[in-house]
Amino acid sequence: MDSSSPFFVFSAAGIAHDASSPLVEALWHSPISEIDSLQLPIRFPQLAFELEGQGCDPSPLDDPEHSFAHHKLGGRPYFYQAGEDVIEVTRRLIADGFYHHFQLSFPGPDDAEVNCNWPFGEYVFHVFARPSEGQFELRFVWS
Repeated sequence: MDSSSPFFVFSAAGIAHDASSPLVEALWHSPISEIDSLQLPIRFPQLAFELEGQGCDPSPLDDPEHSFAHHKLGGRPYFYQAGEDVIEVTRRLIADGFYHHFQLSFPGPDDAEVNCNWPFGEYVFHVFARPSEGQFELRFVWS
C-alpha cells in the first residue's frame, strides 16, 4: 500500500485514533442469542472467543516486557514497539479515564489457522474505552 495513503497503518502507529479515523470502524449492536437465526449469508467460519481465567500483568505500564503479549481483555497494554511517544499516549488516555479494554496480536499457534496478512503488521492492536453518557468512547492504538 502507498505510504502516503490515509489507510497506511504503519504511519498511524503510536497515535490514539478516535471514531472519526478512516482506519477503524466500531459497530455497536444488540447481543445475538443464536447465530443460526441470522438470515444474512456468512462468508467467514463461525469462531468464538475462548475466555480463560483471570491473569495478572505484574509490571508497571512502562515495563512492557512483563505484560501479556497475546490477545487479552483488560490488563496492561503490551507494546510491540514501546517508544516513549506510545507510552505517553497511553498515560494520557488512562489519565483521561480510559481503560485498556482489549488487545489483539498476530495470530499464534493456538489460534485458528490464518492464511493471509495481518492487517496490523507485526504490531498489536489496542482498544481503550471510557464510559460516556450510557455508551463508550473508544480510542484505538497500534503499537
